[in-house]
Amino acid sequence: MANNFDNLNTNVLTGTLGADVFDATQSGAVTYMAGLTGNDVYYIDGNNTGDEVIELAGGGTDTIFVVNNGYYIFAANVENGSVDGNDGAISGNELNNVLNVVSAPGGAWLWGYGGNDKITGGSGDDSLYGGYGNDTITGGGGYDQLYGDLWDTDLGGLGGNDVITGTSTTKEDGDDLYGDVAYGDTSASIVQYGVGGNDNIKTGTGIDTVYGDAGDNIEYGGRGGNDTINTDTGTNPYGYGSDDEVYGDSGEYLNGRGGNDTINTGKGNDHVFGDAGDSIYGGFGGNDTINAGDGDNTVYGDARDELGAFGDGNGGYYGGIGGNDKITTGSGDDIIYGDVADDIYGGARGGNDNITAGAGDDLVYGDSGQTIYAYGRGGNDTINGGDGDDVLYGDAGDDISFGGYGGNDTINGGNGNDFIYGDSGDDNSGYGGNDRLDGGAGDDRIYGDSGDELDGFGGNDTLLGGAGNDKLYGDGDVYGNNEYGGKDTLSGGAGNDFLYGGGGNDTLNGDAGNDRLYGGSGVDKLNGGTGNDTYIYVNADGANDIITDTGGIDTVELSYDPASFTYTLGASLEHLVVDPQNTTSDDFTLIGNTLSNNIAASDGDDILRGLGGNDTLDGRNGSDTMEGGTGNDTYILDNTGDVIVELSGQGTDTVVLDDELALDSNNGYTLASTLENLTFADPAANDPVYLFGNAANNIIISYSGEDDRLVGFAGNDSLDGGGGDDWLVGGTGNDTYTVDSTDDIVSELTGEGTDTVKSYVTWFLDANLEHLTLLDVPVINGSPTVQADIDAIGNDANNNITGNSGDNVIVGRGG
Repeated sequence: MANNFDNLNTNVLTGTLGADVFDATQSGAVTYMAGLTGNDVYYIDGNNTGDEVIELAGGGTDTIFVVNNGYYIFAANVENGSVDGNDGAISGNELNNVLNVVSAPGGAWLWGYGGNDKITGGSGDDSLYGGYGNDTITGGGGYDQLYGDLWDTDLGGLGGNDVITGTSTTKEDGDDLYGDVAYGDTSASIVQYGVGGNDNIKTGTGIDTVYGDAGDNIEYGGRGGNDTINTDTGTNPYGYGSDDEVYGDSGEYLNGRGGNDTINTGKGNDHVFGDAGDSIYGGFGGNDTINAGDGDNTVYGDARDELGAFGDGNGGYYGGIGGNDKITTGSGDDIIYGDVADDIYGGARGGNDNITAGAGDDLVYGDSGQTIYAYGRGGNDTINGGDGDDVLYGDAGDDISFGGYGGNDTINGGNGNDFIYGDSGDDNSGYGGNDRLDGGAGDDRIYGDSGDELDGFGGNDTLLGGAGNDKLYGDGDVYGNNEYGGKDTLSGGAGNDFLYGGGGNDTLNGDAGNDRLYGGSGVDKLNGGTGNDTYIYVNADGANDIITDTGGIDTVELSYDPASFTYTLGASLEHLVVDPQNTTSDDFTLIGNTLSNNIAASDGDDILRGLGGNDTLDGRNGSDTMEGGTGNDTYILDNTGDVIVELSGQGTDTVVLDDELALDSNNGYTLASTLENLTFADPAANDPVYLFGNAANNIIISYSGEDDRLVGFAGNDSLDGGGGDDWLVGGTGNDTYTVDSTDDIVSELTGEGTDTVKSYVTWFLDANLEHLTLLDVPVINGSPTVQADIDAIGNDANNNITGNSGDNVIVGRGG
């Protein structure tokens, strides 16, 4: 299992309650860092754009250092950030962020986003954006670009050729152009238009900065140079306004800033930032970075684009038209489409998302909400579901799918050799959830946890259930479905699991818990592990299976077989039964072993053999032949045609009459000479029963509630008629009678032994009876019954009389 996780290239680092320092710059893997409480510090570089920082509210004042051309968008609850390296970029959040540049001679990019931010540039040519709130922005050295908003009170350019943008129409340190049509030139220019109206601005070949205002603006940044284009706010001071159309060329920064915007990048490496409104963003060349904003957006990338939506919009569509794309959704309900290249879909930050990865080798991350990932569409994909109730389809390719860190997930690996893991569920610290994991065709490895349902379908699959009560299906979820045959390995883990191998020669391991294992067709290896396990054979599929269970009290269950056959229990198994729902009249031969077996047949005329051990044999309906062998065996009869085979000296055996149908025409039953005990166990009987022992020491009991007759004959017998007014005859020997009605009759002749009566009622010893014991009323269902005071009266013999716990009157009389 370790090798599979190594292939994920993912690290998870968790801090302490103190001030922790995390360094992800030396790792070639995607790293998740969680600092918990304390003032934590994180180092992130540009080699792993998928690195994630997780901070809880109230978890201290935290700082992120972005190095090696890194680009990072603040997660929630992160306060401060610094760029230490050329072309580094940081985007803040809604908090009051402190953002600065440690060392970036080639320039850095800082965006405060929300909150009252303090933003400071370095010695290079920096781009500093205040965003919403009362921001303080300081440029530092170099050619800086500073962007504020309505509430920013302190913009300072402390050296270099700076561009300072507030909300007024006055700009410093450059050229101001106003009008309906504005053109830049070949130098580094500042272009701002309009105090209103529908303006058209075209930049020149220089490095231009363009600012729009209210009105339906059309802005072109395509004449050359690395341009920055900003649409304006309209009448809404929060920045939502005009419906703009923006075109870039090589290496632009394009900003929607509000309204229903259409932004089209050019061939350069562009950065696009949307805002509110229904926007369309198109990447038509270069390595673009597109952030859609809060609107209901449609985003199209191409080769090697980075697409993101960090706002609250719904119904967004994000499409990688080609290349290695990175798409990050916002909190809305998003739909994402990839294409043929190696796409990366990162962290759906909320909402119910639908992601189609495309044909490349894709990496998909979900988050909160019911996140739906539909089809990898080809390629070797990695899909992470997140916290929601996820539906993940790997489709073709060798896929790796994670259900995420919560939710009840459904995962289908599709074709290919897939690795599927259900992951965590209902509690925050464990791995659980009620997941449905389908491997599809191919040789899959599927891992669930608590309460999962795992389907391998085609291929040679490995299914591990983990903790909880799991259902594992190697080749489908229907009895007898051999369409997807494969050599599967299923492991249930802890819990009471159901494992189904399907077609092929499978290996099923139940592990801990009381598991049910069904190998299906093929020569399967079954091991239930610890616990009381059940092995299911359907349509004689299990005739050649190998069972190696040595733990617990285990059962083989024969289900839905249309024909008669013979089955012998393995040496380590205890019970053998035909599924009680199977009412077939076919005849089975069921053979136990030297253990104490419970063997139960069907409605046919069956043969049951217990061999050694203290066995219980139940032929059920039909005229059955039962042979217990050595040991103290119990035979359950429900038909007058049932036959018991017992040899002398093979133990102390008991016959249980389960139904009146087991009685003869006179409503009676007589023990064979090699049997010792007899019980009538049908309390619903409507007529008195007649039970006869033999010359052995018999225990004869009736639970009918009628006025029964019990006869012991010779031997030291014990007779109990149960309810009703019963007639008990022990015969010769030292017999014991149990009575519960003053109308019960106990008959003994002179010289027939020393006999004892045990009574729940006041009792007078008749002649030829010697001893009398009063009994306490038994406890029923844990509640003691009120004891009545009963009495004992002897006879003229030498009696031993014993009272119970009540206040008794004991009279010995003569003797």
